[in-house]
Amino acid sequence: MDTLISSGCIDEPTKIWWDIRPHPKFPTLEFRICDCTTKVEEVITIAAVIQALVKKLIRLRSKNMTWRPYRSGFIAENKWRAMRDGTKGKLIDFGKNIELPISDLMNELLDFIDDAAIDEDGIFTYQLGAYDVDGDDLIYSATDGVNATLLVSGNELTVTPNAD
Repeated sequence: MDTLISSGCIDEPTKIWWDIRPHPKFPTLEFRICDCTTKVEEVITIAAVIQALVKKLIRLRSKNMTWRPYRSGFIAENKWRAMRDGTKGKLIDFGKNIELPISDLMNELLDFIDDAAIDEDGIFTYQLGAYDVDGDDLIYSATDGVNATLLVSGNELTVTPNAD
């Protein structure tokens, strides 16, 4: 980021429009690829998948294991397909060189991260972040889910699973 700022490409870190970027204020990553989700249950699910995926990749990296790099054009093709067709579409599995339904690839992803999944009975806290194009203040609210109690305080969402 420092190079982009010092070269004049951007004036501050929030001007980076990558799908995943370092957060400019917190020691975290922002996954900006799914920031249009409107249902709390979907947000929690997506956050859990992302957390498990990052945990799995960190675990692999710490064991000096890596993953296949693919050309950005290949990734862009699958992103375009996902935007065009949504979850009913197909993506290219570049490892197998075939087109597969997104549901098949999602099941493969869930199998891949299974050993890194978070404890479903644990309490989770998420930082919520959004902005209004007019600059108006936003107020977050949540309705308790079927299996959890949700508490919103400022821009923080706490999810407490109900006892089984």
